[in-house]
Amino acid sequence: MDKVQLEKHTSLLYEIAMSIGNSLDLDVSLKESLTTLLRKLDGIGIGVFDQRDPEKPIAQIPIRGQKAYVPLVKEAIQVKSDSPTTPHVLLIREGENELGYFFNLPNTGVLFFRRRKPLDAVTIKVLNRLCAKLDQSIQACFATQELNRKERELQNSLIQLQKAQEYKDKFLATVAHEIRTPLNGVVGFIEQLADTDLNETQRHYIDVINHSSDSLMGIINDTLDFSKIDSGKLELDFHAVNLHEVLLPAIELFKCKASEKNILLVTQIDAGLSQGVMSDSLRLKQVVSNLVSNAIKFTEQGRVDVNMALTEENQDALRVRFSVRDTGIGIDSNSLNDIFNPFLQAEKATARRFGGTGLGLAISYQLVKKLGGTLSVNSEPGQGSEFAFELTFEKSEIPKVPEDTVVETDAFKGQKILVAEDNQVNQMLVSAILKSINADFTICNNGAEALEAFEREKFDLVLMDINMPVMDGLQSLHHMREHERTQAKPKTPIIALTANALVGDREKYIEHGMDDCLAKPLRKAELFHVFEACLSEKVRDVDG
Repeated sequence: MDKVQLEKHTSLLYEIAMSIGNSLDLDVSLKESLTTLLRKLDGIGIGVFDQRDPEKPIAQIPIRGQKAYVPLVKEAIQVKSDSPTTPHVLLIREGENELGYFFNLPNTGVLFFRRRKPLDAVTIKVLNRLCAKLDQSIQACFATQELNRKERELQNSLIQLQKAQEYKDKFLATVAHEIRTPLNGVVGFIEQLADTDLNETQRHYIDVINHSSDSLMGIINDTLDFSKIDSGKLELDFHAVNLHEVLLPAIELFKCKASEKNILLVTQIDAGLSQGVMSDSLRLKQVVSNLVSNAIKFTEQGRVDVNMALTEENQDALRVRFSVRDTGIGIDSNSLNDIFNPFLQAEKATARRFGGTGLGLAISYQLVKKLGGTLSVNSEPGQGSEFAFELTFEKSEIPKVPEDTVVETDAFKGQKILVAEDNQVNQMLVSAILKSINADFTICNNGAEALEAFEREKFDLVLMDINMPVMDGLQSLHHMREHERTQAKPKTPIIALTANALVGDREKYIEHGMDDCLAKPLRKAELFHVFEACLSEKVRDVDG
């Protein structure tokens, strides 16, 4: 072979080499490399065969007409299996006006190449090396296919997991609704009964019932909160708050419970924390309340110390250390690692002894994490425990806190209120509350009845249950708003009443057109607050 032929030969093999492995898509990659091989080497047929199933080619050109060569492919694969040292060419077979060459693809199988004229020794030697590269390219494509398959499986699993999570959320919301509905009647009528003349024994019974109702509501709320956190749907609502004014009243609520157990509850809050900061007051209060409640629960005697210390401060932010220390039963070192695991906590003997779901600490740990801190615990059995965390707060203007409003018995006398509620117990409860303020009210059993009454009469406020037969609350709301629009009537305050408690429900209902949302069980104070906000202007207009 002279110099010119050698250069031409080298260039040709270089082009073949450059056509191999340019894509991780198996079909695309083999089409390019096999087409180049066939064209550059004047071939009449080419194919790649899998050693695991030689009757099904991985790729071949032309696509049809090579089935007759399968016995030769099997023979070549057998030679490959039997040969301890693989030759450059596994097998060469002569046919009518053609030669068939079988090259080894170490991890894949064989390359079958058909040509009219024989290949020279140099080309065969180089092709053997190129087949090693082709084999690596095919294996890379196989690996990519496997990764893609696993990715699809993971995506499908994720979709199924998300669906399962949605089903779980809906199930929990439904269960919460079914529990809250009768509980609404229990809590509401406890409040009504507490306002009557009771002797000491009767009032004690009321307190026991009220405590049991609050415990049940706490379990419901903990379960729903944990579900939200577990599904990643819990969102924080940051706004300007006063730490002192938000947290101190929440802690004070536990003094009665501590006193019942002869436990001293001591609270220390730095004076510097009276300034305004940005935080989610509801969730921060929930964390501190959970920790204080937990400390009192596991303390038989002694004290519980709640401390909020200002550790750092600059012009824009401040850092606060929150700690709750008790003289309770303590936690052994083997249990410390599981203290924030709700599922392990529920199995502990202490959980069976002291009660509870074991969700409080798990929820608090996750909430502190979302707020930007880490909840830690130090404990010694028989000596007590300390739960602590630090948070950094952005400074803000101190929000103005409105003064408490005292509602007079006749404050809303003559105000016409429409109530849409299908549950008879809830109807009785709302009736009792509205009678106590001498309001004029109409009760309907579903959204359709409420709509008829709304279109027939003028009301000052509507209390609208969400889940009702015939027509639900949102459907009735939309028809009412449409009636106001077409009749050019002023907008009537419509308040949603719901036993649903999923994240974003209040915002969703307000977005639909509600003016506010009250969660069941209804509390008289919350209802009066809404009346004050929605009806005070109308009361003044009537009086004026």
